[in-house]
Amino acid sequence: MVKNKIARNIVALSLGTAVENLFSYFLIIAIARHLGDVGLGQYSFVIALGYLVVLIANPGLDYLLLKEISRSKDLTSRYTSNILSLKITLTFLALFVTFTVSLLLDKNPIVIRSLWIVAIVFSFGNVGSIFSSVLQANEMMEFISLTKCLERLIAFCLGLYFLSTKHSLLYLFLALLLSGTLRETLHIFLARAYVSPRLGFDISLLRSVLIQSLPYAFTSIFLYIYFRIDTVMLSLMINDQVTGWYSAAYKLMDVLTYIPSLVIIAILPVFSKAFTEDEQVLKNLFVRTFRYLVILAVPLVMGVFLLAPRIILFVYKDGFEEAALALQVLIWAEGFVFVNYLCGHLLNMIDKQKIFTKVVVVTTIFNVMLNLILIPKYSYMGAGVATLLSEALIFILMYHFVKKHFIRIPLWEMVWRPAISSLLMAVIILNLDSLPLWYLLPISTVSYFLCFALLGGVNKQDRDVVSAIFSMMGPKKG
Repeated sequence: MVKNKIARNIVALSLGTAVENLFSYFLIIAIARHLGDVGLGQYSFVIALGYLVVLIANPGLDYLLLKEISRSKDLTSRYTSNILSLKITLTFLALFVTFTVSLLLDKNPIVIRSLWIVAIVFSFGNVGSIFSSVLQANEMMEFISLTKCLERLIAFCLGLYFLSTKHSLLYLFLALLLSGTLRETLHIFLARAYVSPRLGFDISLLRSVLIQSLPYAFTSIFLYIYFRIDTVMLSLMINDQVTGWYSAAYKLMDVLTYIPSLVIIAILPVFSKAFTEDEQVLKNLFVRTFRYLVILAVPLVMGVFLLAPRIILFVYKDGFEEAALALQVLIWAEGFVFVNYLCGHLLNMIDKQKIFTKVVVVTTIFNVMLNLILIPKYSYMGAGVATLLSEALIFILMYHFVKKHFIRIPLWEMVWRPAISSLLMAVIILNLDSLPLWYLLPISTVSYFLCFALLGGVNKQDRDVVSAIFSMMGPKKG
């Protein structure tokens, strides 16, 4: 059944992503503690600028591949071979552009060399992502989770070793190169059960792929600017220390964003299939997913806002106190991210990608203008406010277009119970503020869900989903 398949995918991705995020964030903490706020700022700058490779070499091709072969497995070999050829060509172009840009930067030579290594890391990732898309289209989420976990474990172990012995960004990025190469090699090996890696040069198909990918390409360009421009601008306009403070808060947001992303990844193949077979199933699935994301997002925003100073001190120790203010602003933006992420993928999946592209273009221009105005005056806090206002604008536009082209979202019905439950949770947090976080977090979480249930927030569908998830995690008969 569909719900059991989704439950299985969510369980696999949840466990895998939890482990992956754990090692990823431990690595960020290690960078912060060994290299300080300046080192974390440099790391964030290199990653943000190095993403140029992804921007140029992968203009929505993975998304297009996943979308097409999820609908028809017979297209797997033809699409994979031709997109592989196209990606390799674009990757060489991306490496040339990144190298040229690096020569124009007035940065520490270690930062420049680190950028070159990151460009290679992303290049391998671009090619290997074709095969992870094949695995995802065949709903082999367990394999994807396993390779991610293994890559992060190796990256963390090697990265921690180099940070503690060499105290250099350059060696850290070499560790990422080794772990990333292993992950993509595993993706290729595992995907051979569904497709053999070979090059293809079907000119008519390549032309069609390029035309179809144009909306995704434009979206990728503006999403890159939207998500990375604040880090790049802070580093170039202010300094690496301030960038480190902002990045410390932003990295926490990246971890939280995996919650909606893993849900979306799990349901994307089902979304695509339902769109071609039964639109009503797609509508029901979308509304239920939207509701679950709201239920998770509202208390998360409230809790992190109240506990931000303690969270920053607990994670990064001394030297990052200023990051707490940025976290208190960014967490409100994260609340919008939860549902914006879902709405954006829905518009793409129902062939309204041009609308999604327009939303991204408008909000990116808005975001850049805000950053140009606010960063010189208010530094990293200005960047945080720009992000919050931009995410709010995205939500307004997404809500309008989803309502116009697909389905009306019963927003108030979804929000009022989580809001009331979160207020009760806030009272508990404020009154038990002296407790250690290890005690306060589970107490506040239980109080939220208990209040939510008492308000009648749990229905039969919710119980069925929870039951399906637990049945997937439990021992199998046989």
